[in-house]
Amino acid sequence: PFYQIYHDHGDIKSPGTMLYYPVFAPDTGAIVGSVTMELLWSTFLSAVYPPQSDKVDLIVENSCGQNFTFNIDLVSESMSFIGEGDLHDRSYSNLVHSSTFEKYEQIVDFAATVSRNQSTLEYCRYKFHVFATEEFEDAFTSNDPLIYAIITGVIFIFTSLVFVSYDFIVDRRQKKVMGAATRTNDIVAELFPKEVRERLYERAQEQKSSEKKGFLAQPTKTQMQNFLSDDLPQDVFGSEPIADFFPQATIMFLDIAGFTAWSSEREPVQADFFPQAVSTKDFPLDFCVLSSNGFFLLTLFSTCKTIMFLDIAGFTAWSSEREPVQVFRLLETIYGAFDGVAKGLGVFKVETIGDSYVAVCGLPTPREQHAAIMAQFATLCLKKMFRLTRELEKYLGPSTGELRARVGLHSGPVTAGVLRGEKARFQLFGDTVNTASRLEASGQPHRIHASKETADLLAAAGKGHWLHPRKDLVEVKGKGSLQTYWISPTTKNGMSSRASAKSSGSGSNSIGFIDEEERAALQSLTKIDPGIIEARAKNRRQKNARLVEWNVEVLYSLLESVVANRPRGMDQRAPNQMLAKAEKELAEKNEGKIVIDEMTSILQLSGFDKQGHSQKSSVSIPPQVKEQLRELVTQLSNLYKDVPFHNFEHCSHVIMSAGKMMRRIVNPDGVDFDKVGVNEAEELHAQTYGLCSDKLMQFAVVFSALIHDVDHTGLTNAELDKMRAPVASAYRHKSIAEQNSVDVAWTVLMDGRFKDLRACIYTNEQELARFRQLIVNAVMATDIADKELKKLRESRWDQAFAESAPVAALDMDQIDSDRKATIVFEYIIQASDVAHTMQHWHTYQKFNRRLFEERYLAWLNGHAGEEDPSLSWYQGEIGFFDFYIIPLARKLEKCGVFGVSSDEYLNYAKENRKEWEIKGRGLVEEMLESCREKYNNILEGSEEHFREEDEDFIDM
Repeated sequence: PFYQIYHDHGDIKSPGTMLYYPVFAPDTGAIVGSVTMELLWSTFLSAVYPPQSDKVDLIVENSCGQNFTFNIDLVSESMSFIGEGDLHDRSYSNLVHSSTFEKYEQIVDFAATVSRNQSTLEYCRYKFHVFATEEFEDAFTSNDPLIYAIITGVIFIFTSLVFVSYDFIVDRRQKKVMGAATRTNDIVAELFPKEVRERLYERAQEQKSSEKKGFLAQPTKTQMQNFLSDDLPQDVFGSEPIADFFPQATIMFLDIAGFTAWSSEREPVQADFFPQAVSTKDFPLDFCVLSSNGFFLLTLFSTCKTIMFLDIAGFTAWSSEREPVQVFRLLETIYGAFDGVAKGLGVFKVETIGDSYVAVCGLPTPREQHAAIMAQFATLCLKKMFRLTRELEKYLGPSTGELRARVGLHSGPVTAGVLRGEKARFQLFGDTVNTASRLEASGQPHRIHASKETADLLAAAGKGHWLHPRKDLVEVKGKGSLQTYWISPTTKNGMSSRASAKSSGSGSNSIGFIDEEERAALQSLTKIDPGIIEARAKNRRQKNARLVEWNVEVLYSLLESVVANRPRGMDQRAPNQMLAKAEKELAEKNEGKIVIDEMTSILQLSGFDKQGHSQKSSVSIPPQVKEQLRELVTQLSNLYKDVPFHNFEHCSHVIMSAGKMMRRIVNPDGVDFDKVGVNEAEELHAQTYGLCSDKLMQFAVVFSALIHDVDHTGLTNAELDKMRAPVASAYRHKSIAEQNSVDVAWTVLMDGRFKDLRACIYTNEQELARFRQLIVNAVMATDIADKELKKLRESRWDQAFAESAPVAALDMDQIDSDRKATIVFEYIIQASDVAHTMQHWHTYQKFNRRLFEERYLAWLNGHAGEEDPSLSWYQGEIGFFDFYIIPLARKLEKCGVFGVSSDEYLNYAKENRKEWEIKGRGLVEEMLESCREKYNNILEGSEEHFREEDEDFIDM
């Protein structure tokens, strides 16, 4: 049983007990003694109670009817004796854990079994009861679950709100996108035909796919992109414009007679015609907004605005010489630059009609200084036009730098609005629009022509020094004779705006033109002025450099195609030693021969390479090759004489025409040979007699055009023979100029400086011989005056393209196919040499004037007989059309390799012949007078001649 003892450190009583352990006799098992141990419960419990435990109540109970209560807190290493009896908190009676001294009881039970005196083994059995306490409950009670639940709920609610908001925003954005897409689709549907719309969508899809793959479409000309980077978005040249040639089309223009006068008597909209009026509070005061059947109508009446009509002089003739893609590239470049200027000045672009650019200042946002702003805009457009056309000549070919803008300005009231229906768009109406258009038409290239109304507004704005009255009154349809003005923005001290900006050191945002006094001084020149001579020489050098760059780009593109399409397994470039040996052997083979001896009646074309078409070689051309090509073209250009017609510009025109005709063969009816499958490509190969797949022949055509008039003196073969020139006897008095051109150009090509270039053109002896043969046949074909050669070509034509001749087919005899290819090959260079006769009337006039001047100069020098060429020129041109040009055009059509555009040349030839028959005699008189003035009286420097050839003399 328990007993109480006292601790030494105070009056605190702590229960304890005595433990007796019996000692048994080894032989009898009787208890002979005991081991006694005094147990202090506080010490015992401190030893056996689990560490890191919280406060609990411990009840020690024995079978002798005794209970004691302890409170244990081992966290603080303390144990307190509460008192006798069961004193635990009754509210935690259900939270109890009990245990006994099981081991001790087993020993006692064993002793009782072996003991003979059971009474001596009576003892108190102990039990322990552990009860929870309030402190124990507090230790295990926490708000964390509640906090976590609250946080989880907040997160869930927030996430739900985010998703709901996101869904709402996405839904709203999707509705906006769908609405915008619907409106865009409606606008596109209104503006473009179905076929064009589909190509626009396909182009957009291709661009999107390219961006997903991590790259953007590369520009056609990297240098062009760099130059135009400040004028255009970078992706304009990333893909080709959507443009096609339609040889047969009928266009209608319909005009409402009396509409201008009728509209001037009425309001922009007759409100009584519409059932509902819409509030105009969100629109400018001069806007009228009405609704009819759910569609809104916006109209505008402006009391005084300034309208500009800008037209590209010479554009129609220029475009007739080129592919549709090139035409649209020019317009996109120039009009894109104009759009940038308009955006900066706040000018509203209305539309483009063909090559005309229409803009207005003062609507829809009113501008008080609309006339001055429009004059500045027109000036900047002329500046952009001048700079861009000269730079674009490097990429779009000859005559591009000669294009000039012609501007007309007029100020007055305008009716404007959206004209609904098919192809709906914003339109301007009224007498102001018509007058601006007619001022542009009656103006001059590279000048701003303005009405008196616009001039009065400029004078009122303090810009009267910009105005220069036109000497003659201008007849304007519906207006009679009007006094008009040239606008030339200058400072008040008479300097051009550009010169003033330079002298002040400020930036130049406007363009300066030559002053009227300077122009008058130039017009008064009656003899060659040193300054004009230098300006002309500078102009020619710059133009020649631009043409060289363009020729290099054309030839290099074809050279890349030659290398890429070379048969697999063949070296892309041959070792220089092997080529040197092949070139030497070819020279030895042709020793003692003249060029005409090398001609052949049938050229051998390369066969169709199925494997090569599907698996083209990668193009790897060393960079020095292009530099050598540039040096070669430059040297050949310097070998062209400074004669009026057979010069480097004419050569470049022939190259452009030959390239255009070759592209018509490569892409007949819009089918690109290089992009179609093997089977379709093989069929095209047969239909074009192998021309579309023979890349070396395509390169040879253009290269022949480059060299065909090298060292030409401006004299005919007959005149050279009559003069007994050394070259005449050297070439046996046949095709003198043509043979000389081949020999001179070939000698230059064989120079050691161009060995890498030659290694790309041909890689073995066979390719070298074939390239030489192509050059000889092509250049000799340009001699259309030799009767024997003409008879040979006609005989070959009859054999190949007679009515009974077989048509192109996959099983056509190779000799027949090569014969037809040879004829087409030679006719391409022939047609290109006289392409100006089968292009626009103005192009024909330009080159006809130059040819006449060249023949007139030869006559003056005593080389062209005794008769003035003007006496037979009119009838000679008619005969030239009837007996050479039109028959040649018919043969080009009959060849059947030029696709849907095959009749373009014939149509132009017929139209030019008809136009010449009507106007030719008068034009001959004009050309004769011009030549007499230039060569007989040495009168240079007239305004017309100056503006045509010496515009670089103007300070741009």
